[in-house]
Amino acid sequence: MPVTYDGSLYPCTQFIGDPEYKLGNVFNGLDNEKVKKLIQKSSMPDECLNCDLKNRCTNSCGCMNRLETGNENHVSPMQCAYEQILINIVDELAEHLIKIDEKRFLKKFVNK
Repeated sequence: MPVTYDGSLYPCTQFIGDPEYKLGNVFNGLDNEKVKKLIQKSSMPDECLNCDLKNRCTNSCGCMNRLETGNENHVSPMQCAYEQILINIVDELAEHLIKIDEKRFLKKFVNK
């Protein structure tokens, strides 16, 4: 949670300076009503609901979505393509690492 020079608290650096997203300050604490509203706003973008990768990407990062589209709950096509490529690379790497030492891979990344 970023803290600004005057002690204001925001959920992300992308929201600094936006009064709607100021969640309080270090001197008086969090505004619980604003925190509740923010939690209620956060949701999976509609375009992601039927995607097989929806639980593996950053589609619900309101900061990134707002920066790229102006809307916290809308993912840009570029971000979507990037996430798909990245997940594919990670899956290929995982397959490679499993072939090298499956037991060690599972201990490190699965059986935590």
